[in-house]
Amino acid sequence: MTEACDALIFVDAPDELRDERATTTRGWKRGEVARREAQQLPLAAKRARADHVIANDGDPSRLAAAVQATLRQLESDPR
Repeated sequence: MTEACDALIFVDAPDELRDERATTTRGWKRGEVARREAQQLPLAAKRARADHVIANDGDPSRLAAAVQATLRQLESDPR
């Protein structure tokens, strides 16, 4: 499916934070994120394939600003 996309964006967060968020928002047990990710393409490979990487390790307003900046960049410099 990557060939059908104009750009790939990887939203990155530290392992512990992803695990914490999943237990809080989804009710998953600790370690469930790692178990699921072990069945997928490794995060390093996803990161390497991405045209843009956005950090999601802070508050939602910081993430929103990073997303908007990336979208503006894509709009002004399409491939």
